Amino acid sequence: MHLKYTVSDKDYRRFIWKELLFEHVWNPLILLAYFAFWQVTFLLAQYGMLKRNLPFFILLLLFFIGVMVEFLFRGDRRIHRKVTNYGDLLYFTSIEVFIMEKDGDVKNCIPWKELKRLRENKKWVFLYFTDLRFIPVEKAAIQESMRGELRQLLESKKHIRKVGLRWTVLVLWGLITVFGMYAVGKSAVSYNGKLSWKIEQWKSVRKVSLDSDNIYEIRLEGMMERIGRRIEISPHLSVKDYSVHFQADGTIDTIDMFLYGFDGNYKPHRNYLIWYDREKDKSLYVRVQNLEGIEEDGTAYDLDSDFAILETMMEKIPLEEDVSQWKEKEYGLLYKGNYNWGSDTTGIRLIDKDGAVSLPSREEWEIKGPSLSVYCVGRQEEIPPVRYVYKK
Repeated sequence: MHLKYTVSDKDYRRFIWKELLFEHVWNPLILLAYFAFWQVTFLLAQYGMLKRNLPFFILLLLFFIGVMVEFLFRGDRRIHRKVTNYGDLLYFTSIEVFIMEKDGDVKNCIPWKELKRLRENKKWVFLYFTDLRFIPVEKAAIQESMRGELRQLLESKKHIRKVGLRWTVLVLWGLITVFGMYAVGKSAVSYNGKLSWKIEQWKSVRKVSLDSDNIYEIRLEGMMERIGRRIEISPHLSVKDYSVHFQADGTIDTIDMFLYGFDGNYKPHRNYLIWYDREKDKSLYVRVQNLEGIEEDGTAYDLDSDFAILETMMEKIPLEEDVSQWKEKEYGLLYKGNYNWGSDTTGIRLIDKDGAVSLPSREEWEIKGPSLSVYCVGRQEEIPPVRYVYKK
């Protein structure tokens, strides 16, 4: 029996890649590695623990990269082992397969004993021979008797794969994928796992570049101006905490600040957590918590903690002059809003909205108000801080 070979080069490559893909899918080592990959991915998403889990994750990624390289290499090698071309004639006998050119010259001869396995679907019969030789043949072109002979030959050699096993492996891949995606996806839901916190951070944290890292130059106004370029600032702000560590030349080491944001009706709008650490990064970070649509948490606008007061004090105080008297390496600024100093006038300076600084009078038995302290870090007990108290 003979027939004309009508498989295009494109279809031939498609058959090769598809078959090679199924070979990898049925590989138990790759299936086990795939299961381990999802397990490690879940542990990273749920618990983090990078030092423990990340090396395994990277190792598995390298394994799959190696599998991909091997996949491409083997596919290319099989394609180059092609023994037939479009238009060739295939002549089947009970002993061997002859591959002839159009003019009838025999260019290849493959004995049936070199047939490793046969696979078929509704349209094609795929013949796999030793030495990576592969011949796809249209089923309609093969006589029923010859197809029966091929099947008997394969059954005698026990090379026919069971369809049930194929489906079982495919089901395993599907189950691993579905449960893996479900577990990792669940870890990404708000506050269910480490991944959810990272996603929340990616969504709510903004990185801000500062024009200067010198507290004498940038003060507070310059910092907020830079933040306002990246983030929408609420119409009204009040300060919960403000802390800065800086060096004698003004270089900022750290910034920590928490602001309450209120809308035009003085209802909670957004909260802003702001931090900077020169040793870790040269940029400022701002985490924004949106409070719109959330039930009030009891936070109310406090006029004495209005951000404008701190901004005025930071602009007006003679900061460089204050720290120059101490000759220390590191200094700090601390503001926590309204504070009652009682009758203790140690280091107290009164400051008004115009920046006028004065000492408290002896008649003032209670000193209180928004307070900004300038101090030597770690030596507050030895060196009394300068404490600015805002007076309206």
